[in-house]
Amino acid sequence: MVNKSNPINYQDLMLYRIHEILLIASPYDAFILEQDGKLTEQIMNEYMGMNLSYAPRVWNAPSANQAIKLINKKSFDLIIIMMRLSDMSSIRLGEKIKNKYPNKPTVLLAFDESEIKKISIKHKKYFDEIFIWSGDSNVFTAIIKCIEDKKNVSRDIEKGDVRLIIVVEDTPKYYSTILPVLYKEIIYNTKQLIDKSLNDTQKLFHMRGRPKILLSTNYEDAISIFKKYQKNTLGIITDLRFPVKNIKHPNAGIKLVSEIRKIDLS
Repeated sequence: MVNKSNPINYQDLMLYRIHEILLIASPYDAFILEQDGKLTEQIMNEYMGMNLSYAPRVWNAPSANQAIKLINKKSFDLIIIMMRLSDMSSIRLGEKIKNKYPNKPTVLLAFDESEIKKISIKHKKYFDEIFIWSGDSNVFTAIIKCIEDKKNVSRDIEKGDVRLIIVVEDTPKYYSTILPVLYKEIIYNTKQLIDKSLNDTQKLFHMRGRPKILLSTNYEDAISIFKKYQKNTLGIITDLRFPVKNIKHPNAGIKLVSEIRKIDLS
C-alpha cells in the first residue's frame, strides 16, 4: 500500500503500455474491419476522443506463416488473431505463439459467438482473452486497456493505491459490449475529478491513476482477484450465470456476492 504521507508520482504508474499490435487476419476479414476507415485511424480517433496520450500502431499479417515471420523479426506488445485464417487454424497459431512466447499477450477475435462455441477449455488457454467484433472499433480500445490493466494493476496499487472494478462475465459477446462502455465512463469521470488548475501534461499523468478494470470469466478467478485486491476494490459487476469449477452454475452471481460479503466482513 502506498505511503499516504508521500504524494503519488503519477509518472510512475501504468508503465506497461501497448505500442505495437500485430493483427493477423485474412484479406477479407481485414477488409471487413477496415471498411469504415483504416483500423489505426479508428483506434487513434477513439484514443483522442478519450483524451489519452498515445495510440498504438497496428501491423497487419494476412496469414499465419507471414505472422510468424513478423513475430520472429519484430517485437509486438499485443497479438490479435482472427478466427478465419487460410493456412493454419487460429487455435494452432495461438498454441505456437504461446509455446514460443508464453508472456506475449495474445487475443482471439471472432465475428460471431458461434465461431468460438466449440473451442475447448484447454484451447482457450492459448489466448489471454477472447473478444467478439460487432462492428464497433471501441472493442479494440477495450482489448488494449484490458491487457494493460491486467499487467499494471499490482504495481499501480503498490505505487499509487489505485482502485479497481471487477467484471465477472463469461460470454464474450456481452463483455465485448460492456467493457468499451465501462472504459469510456471511467475515463470521463476520472477527467471530471482531476484538478482543473493542472496543465495538460499533469492532467495526462493523473489519468494514469484511473481505476483499473479486471475481467473474470469464472467463480474461482473472481474470488481470487477479490481476495488479492480486496482493500482497493471499488465494486463488482457480475453476471448471474457463469462457471463454478468449470460447470455453468445458474446462480453463480448470487453465490459470488454472498461469499464476497463474508470475506468483506471477516
